[in-house]
Amino acid sequence: MPIDSSFTSEQRDSIKIKSFIFHVIEVDKKPANKLVSVVEIDEVTLLPAQEKFFTDHFKHTAEGTQFLFTTYGGNLKDKGLDLIQNPSKFLQISKDAAREFTGHHKAQMSDGVFVFSLVEYDFAPGQPKHALFLLKINKQSSFPYSYDTDPTTGKMIATVDASHTSLVQDRKAISKSAIIDLSGEFSWDVLAVDTKDGPGITDYFRDFMEVTPKDKGAILTDKANRTVRRWANTAEKTESFSDGENYNTVCGRSFEYLNSNSTFKTDDFIKYVVKDSNPAKEKALRNTLGEKLKKEGVYGQSFSIVPEAIRSGDKAVKYITDEGVEISYTGDQSKSRIEIDRQEHQTVMTITTRKLKTNVK
Repeated sequence: MPIDSSFTSEQRDSIKIKSFIFHVIEVDKKPANKLVSVVEIDEVTLLPAQEKFFTDHFKHTAEGTQFLFTTYGGNLKDKGLDLIQNPSKFLQISKDAAREFTGHHKAQMSDGVFVFSLVEYDFAPGQPKHALFLLKINKQSSFPYSYDTDPTTGKMIATVDASHTSLVQDRKAISKSAIIDLSGEFSWDVLAVDTKDGPGITDYFRDFMEVTPKDKGAILTDKANRTVRRWANTAEKTESFSDGENYNTVCGRSFEYLNSNSTFKTDDFIKYVVKDSNPAKEKALRNTLGEKLKKEGVYGQSFSIVPEAIRSGDKAVKYITDEGVEISYTGDQSKSRIEIDRQEHQTVMTITTRKLKTNVK
């Protein structure tokens, strides 16, 4: 069965660049012309630190939004599969892709480079798989490159300034990036990140790759919240919580995160939801929740949160005393100014409020 989640941390850490090239995009300085030319590069050499910059950004892109190819899509995947069987085609296919990329841009484009690379990673120990990794990098001081024709071979050779350390530290120049799956092991076809606000991508980048979002934000918002509730229910039954943590506190923070953020980020979500004063126990709990989110296909994704998608019965949490008193609230328990002190023979609940309403229908 295809895997819904993104790459695991082990898969990301095993990434190796097998083939790498970039082609230079130059824009006519007269805005009215909107002319874009592609300087086709034949060879690029990367130093180890520069290669690490790109493998690190692969890991960042692996947390991007999931997309599927449209009915007429899949051209990039076909090219990637062709490359695996025929490595000698790499240069020509990369040049074709660069021209197609610039051809889809309708507005004014920035000078820069279009990176085309074939990468390999360990899907499982001893099982290498491949993916295409594409980037558009705007021309900035943080990415200093130059190119010239080799008088001996006639090849266009590009170099990245080795004296510039900012490349390793600055990702601001990268405007777009995408991973095209070539393994067939995942339920998604493409992972993509764009500098535009939110988890979506620009129209021309989407049209170039011929993709559509796999899961809508509403579906994933509800799925993330329900996954936490099921996980917390199991954790409470197995007495995994401590330090005043329980089903209600955890589920309350899940709703709080989803109701107060616009974009979902897995690691931030898990860290906000799961808290424990014991670092080892906290780490273990976060890992188990992460595994549940992976199973549900939420882990590693970035998407627009839709709070309205959370089912009405999954928003509030409730305490009931032995005396039949019900205390219901939504969100982070501490923000509701509720304090609970579990003593030897009784539990003291303190609720601090500015005003108490009565005769509520």
